[in-house]
Amino acid sequence: MKTLFAQTDAIRGLFLVAVTAAAVLVCGCSQETSKHNLEIGHARWVRLNDEIVPDAKPAKPPTIKAETFLATGRLLESQGNFIQAAKLYQRACKTRKDYVAAWNRLGIVCDKLGRYDQAEESFLQAIKHAPKAAFLHNNLGFSCLLAGKYAKAQKHLQRALALNGQFQRARVNLGLALAKQGDLEATLAEFKRALPEAQAYYNMGYLHRMAGEWQLAGNCYKLALELDPELAEAKTSLALYSRSTATDESGYMQRDKTQE
Repeated sequence: MKTLFAQTDAIRGLFLVAVTAAAVLVCGCSQETSKHNLEIGHARWVRLNDEIVPDAKPAKPPTIKAETFLATGRLLESQGNFIQAAKLYQRACKTRKDYVAAWNRLGIVCDKLGRYDQAEESFLQAIKHAPKAAFLHNNLGFSCLLAGKYAKAQKHLQRALALNGQFQRARVNLGLALAKQGDLEATLAEFKRALPEAQAYYNMGYLHRMAGEWQLAGNCYKLALELDPELAEAKTSLALYSRSTATDESGYMQRDKTQE
């Protein structure tokens, strides 16, 4: 009986060892090959990675200030690179909607590029944020002059002078706007209010010369030199006028001889 019990205990022991080994084997397989647990492990790795990645992203580049765009634009403008300067002024305005200096420079550069509608809009944006700045109304008025909008130019230039009655450049520009509308008497009056009388007549001579009215231009240059014999611009222009009229007369006589 003892032997039988011993054999039975031995068998039970072997059975327990086999069960234990099987259990260990099953556990090992679960860790190494179980598809389910591999997926869980992968999911955990992804979640950990998601937690780490935000910290690992590179820092955002520093924001460029509107003042930097403006300063760089001014440099390019001084070099004659008006297109690139305009782009930088636009970025400055986009960065700061109320950046009056940037809107003003954008308008000036657009005038140089012949983009008069865009220039007008830029000056209006500047005026929106600084309505009492006389120089902005002057710049807008001059832009309208370049665009051939003479009545509108007159309006803005008069506004500039209402804000600053001593603004000589605005008054001269107003004279030009009046001249373009045919009011030469008012033009001369504005020139005389803004400039010494000799220079006022010199400016009138220039306007006549641009209109091809050489005789009237010559008369104005002579009046300017009577008032100021040292006015170099008037001397030069009068000499040019004399050569032009001499050439015209010579050419006319030559044509007459050809016809004989």
